[in-house]
Amino acid sequence: MIRMNSILIQCQIIAVILGSLTFSSLYAEEQWKFTVNQYDLRETYIDQQADLLGVPCASRLKFICTQDQKGTTGYLTMEFTIAPYSKIAGFDFEFFEGPDASVGGKKLLSITLAKAGKQIRFQESLGGWVSAEVEDGFVFGAGTPTKNRNGSMRKVINQITGGAETIEVAVTDCKNSSKIVSVIFPVANGRESFKSLLKGIK
Repeated sequence: MIRMNSILIQCQIIAVILGSLTFSSLYAEEQWKFTVNQYDLRETYIDQQADLLGVPCASRLKFICTQDQKGTTGYLTMEFTIAPYSKIAGFDFEFFEGPDASVGGKKLLSITLAKAGKQIRFQESLGGWVSAEVEDGFVFGAGTPTKNRNGSMRKVINQITGGAETIEVAVTDCKNSSKIVSVIFPVANGRESFKSLLKGIK
């Protein structure tokens, strides 16, 4: 629990450093974008429209890679942002919110990659917070140390660079398993961005 709280706090700090998040590109082509700043903080993300439990929403899937100058520390995190979350009825967002959230270590995050007609699924613990950058936005986050080759985020990215076509991110409500917020994103057009995300990291 302490480890996950540390990851979530880092995610929130990173989000502030990266600046204001907007969904202004939603009506452009759904393409993965890659950025890196002067501190070698790397991110790749895609924006997409989605219908979540009957509500038209904006969604963003983002992967962030942090490390020190020697590449020995840092976290590889995934953020799944949706807005407007307050319009989505019957899903308990409060259960996921904050470092002391009730979700604890419950694995309510499902990441499914489609590759060569097969599905590769990861079931993960997660946390969440109300976005400080997106109006009425809620962020689900999960992460593992950047250098951990056996970490789930490294495995997800390896599947993407290894030929996966899509990634589905789904979060299940704590009380009603039929309530799921889920979006499928294309990844075939983002492989170079994911390679850049981990370039030079062993």
